[in-house]
This record gives sequence, C-alpha cells and structure tokens, in this order.
Amino acid sequence: MSLSARPFSCLAFFLLAILLWPNFAAAVDLTVKQQKLAKSIEQSARVQAQLDSWNQEKAHIMDEMRQLKARLTWVEFQVAKNQRYIQRKKEQIRSLQEQMTRLEQIRYKLEPWMEQIYNRLLEEIDQRPFLIHEREQRMARLRNTLDDPDKGLGEKLSHLLEVVQIEAAYTSLMETRTATLQIHGEQQEVTILQLGRVTMFYLTKDGTAAGRYDFQAAKWRPLGPGHEAAIKKGIEIVENKRVAELVELPVGRLNP
Repeated sequence: MSLSARPFSCLAFFLLAILLWPNFAAAVDLTVKQQKLAKSIEQSARVQAQLDSWNQEKAHIMDEMRQLKARLTWVEFQVAKNQRYIQRKKEQIRSLQEQMTRLEQIRYKLEPWMEQIYNRLLEEIDQRPFLIHEREQRMARLRNTLDDPDKGLGEKLSHLLEVVQIEAAYTSLMETRTATLQIHGEQQEVTILQLGRVTMFYLTKDGTAAGRYDFQAAKWRPLGPGHEAAIKKGIEIVENKRVAELVELPVGRLNP
C-alpha cells in the first residue's frame, strides 16, 4: 500500500470504530450487568441457603426447648409429688415415734400388771384346788412365756389373757371326779361335785358322809347329817344319770 493510501485507511478504521462503539459499549455493559446479576443471584442463593440452615437450626432448637420445657414440667411435678411424699413419711415417722413412746410407757405399766395377774391366778389355784395338775401345767407354760426374752409383749399378753379366760370359764363348770380325802382321820374315796369356781362338795363312796370345801380356810369341812341325799342327787344330774331338777344344796356361809 502506498503512503498516500494510509491516512485513508486509518480514517476508515477510526470511523468504523466510532460507528461500532455504541454496540461494543452496550455489549460490554451487558456483560458487566450479567456478571453482577450472576453474582447477585449467587449471593442470594448463599443467603437463602444460610436462611434455610438457620431456620432448620431454629426449628431444632425450638423442638429441644419444647422437650426441655416438657421435661422441666415433669421434673417440677415429680419434685412436688416427692415433697408431699416426704412430708407424709415424716408425719408417719413422727406418729410412729409417738406410738413407740406411748407403747414404751404402756410397757412399763403392763409388765408389772401382768405379773400381778399371774400371781392372782396362782392364788386362785391355791384357794380353789380343783383340776390342780391341769391348771398348774397351764401356769407353768404361762410362766415360761412371761420369762422368755424372745417373746414380744403382745404375745405375752395374749397368753396371759388366754389363761384368764380359761379360769373365768370355770365359773360355769359343773363336773364330778373321784379323789381320796382324809375324813375323820381316815383316807376315804369320795366323789367331788364341782359347781362353778366357788362351790365343791364331796360324798363318800358309801354315801354316808358329805362335806364342802371351805375356800376361806382352804380345807374340807364335813356337813351335818341330812345333806347326803341332795349332794348325791346333784352328782347324778351332772353325770346325766338323772333328769335335771332343782336341788337344795348347802351353799351358805360355813361355820368354823
């Protein structure tokens, strides 16, 4: 190309550039905007991802808080319940301690009282000598119970009351038995008629002599003549050998 043609080429290039510049600038601006939009979209996506993550974490925390609140409510309920239970147990313990104190006080009074009753029962046996062997054996068993350190106070009292009840039942006792008594200086076989705890008669085997036990003097006393038939009738009624009927027996005060 000749030198004269170069200015024309440069001018043409310059004019072409001027004509294409708006389109180029617009293209460059569009690219920049697209890049900014893509960056904005990317940032928005990251922010949304963070928001989603935070929302999930928030939901998880809220769920844990609800669970913790429910557990706290349950724990508070259990604490209140246990406090009531403890209070009730304290009251029961206090009541038991008071009962133990009262029982200890009763024990101090009851044991001497049981000994007094035991001694009275022994006196009753001495004063009213019937069924001696049976009653003495019963009293011996009671003595063992009262002296046993392994027996509780309740068991001792129960045994004592059982013996008292048996002795009291003798009030309605009606029976006969044979025995050997010394009468007028001689040993004689007799039939004893027992009527309750306070009346005992004897009738000799041949029916010729009768007597009555004097509980005050603790000995047998002979009765005067004329009582043998009534006592014999009483013996036969008790032994079911005779139909029951009214019998006049000498039950008044005995003369010394």
